[in-house]
Amino acid sequence: MADNIGTLIQTQNWQRIFALCGIVAPILFTLLVIVASLIRPEYSQTHNFVSDLGVGPYAII
Repeated sequence: MADNIGTLIQTQNWQRIFALCGIVAPILFTLLVIVASLIRPEYSQTHNFVSDLGVGPYAII
């Protein structure tokens, strides 16, 4: 019985971590796209694809 409770708590902890990642990841992605597009003066968010930001000296962002 105690083993089942420990497993349940561990599962709930992982679910919370994954839920937090699901909340943070899109926000972080959006912020990084904004930053990367601002440091490239030739980049246009209306005419270029987001994947175009993955080329050049700031591709690591």
